[in-house]
Amino acid sequence: MRRLFYTLAIIAALHSGAYAQKTEKSAELNELAAPNSPAFMLLDVSPSLVESPSTPKEFTFAALQAFAEGQGFPQNFAVEFTPYWWLRPSGRDVYAFAGLDRNDISKQKPFSGLKFSSISMAFVNKDLIPDQIDQEQKIFSVGFHSNIIKIQQPGYAKALTGEISKWHKTVQGELAVMQEAINQENDPVKQRKLQQELTDKVWPVSKNIASNINRIINQKPLFSWNVSAAYSVYGIDNNRFETGRTGVWTTLATFVPFGKRLDEIPVNYLNLLVYSRYMQDEFMLGADNLVTSSNSIDLGGKIGFQISRVSLAWEYIERDYRKATLGSSNRNVGIVSYRLNNNLYINGTFGEDFGPVEKIVTLFGINWGFGEEKVDLPSPNLQ
Repeated sequence: MRRLFYTLAIIAALHSGAYAQKTEKSAELNELAAPNSPAFMLLDVSPSLVESPSTPKEFTFAALQAFAEGQGFPQNFAVEFTPYWWLRPSGRDVYAFAGLDRNDISKQKPFSGLKFSSISMAFVNKDLIPDQIDQEQKIFSVGFHSNIIKIQQPGYAKALTGEISKWHKTVQGELAVMQEAINQENDPVKQRKLQQELTDKVWPVSKNIASNINRIINQKPLFSWNVSAAYSVYGIDNNRFETGRTGVWTTLATFVPFGKRLDEIPVNYLNLLVYSRYMQDEFMLGADNLVTSSNSIDLGGKIGFQISRVSLAWEYIERDYRKATLGSSNRNVGIVSYRLNNNLYINGTFGEDFGPVEKIVTLFGINWGFGEEKVDLPSPNLQ
């Protein structure tokens, strides 16, 4: 299984390299998230079960290790990909990405985040069967994540179109210089050559303008509603595989900018999230100490601060089992996340995990994003 993930990671790297040639009239998005995988979340091995909404990279590889397992190399792996970036559809301009009506930027398209839906797969080694045998199972899970509604921060559209307007003015200035050269040329052959150069011209985006567009696009939304679902299969032994957990969950989130601002674009946020999950678990420990099945409801939330590259959060979830004999349990953890660069994130979690008795959890995870995501800027009027 481990070799499979290595292979997938190499394929993703080659895929991103195939698009390494720079498109001169596009803005590269270099701060997209490498989110936690729903396939991990279903199995309660993700650093955070209440995922902060974000626009995902085209491909993410995640490795996770629980310190208590006493193993030197991670045993849990996940991959997640976003078909929107892989398919590279036509018309993927900055307005379509941001969810704005290009004919009336005051109108937001709240369902624009649906196109960034992602699919994930995970392989996990963990003892999730509460029997008398202390043995890890090989678990495979698949997950799906989608943003249903996203409302941008006030001033988002104005700031974005302002930067695009700057680019248009830059192009118009360069156009005027080229057009003047054509007008001053008396030789018809040379004039036609200059006219052809103008026709074939690729209008570059200045580094400064592209950087500003990137920062605006990566603002956290004012409000977001996300839905995820996942399914898992447990390897009971080498010849027997059975359905383990199936779940669907939703998150409501709001992000409040505060403190330091960079060129009037917020970079620090107070994050408030509310979470609920329905889960069917085929392997639970009943009152008679026999394995049974039960569904459950999770209710909880997360409060955190994002300060530039660092995120600090506290997460609490109460799990209520529908069978009265199983009672309830909770997860109460602190989470630290740090973005090392545009593609690499490290996460740490510590606190109390779900279980019939107090269970300490200490996790360390790495999320590695692949891809070169870009959006086209609308062509200026050159008439």
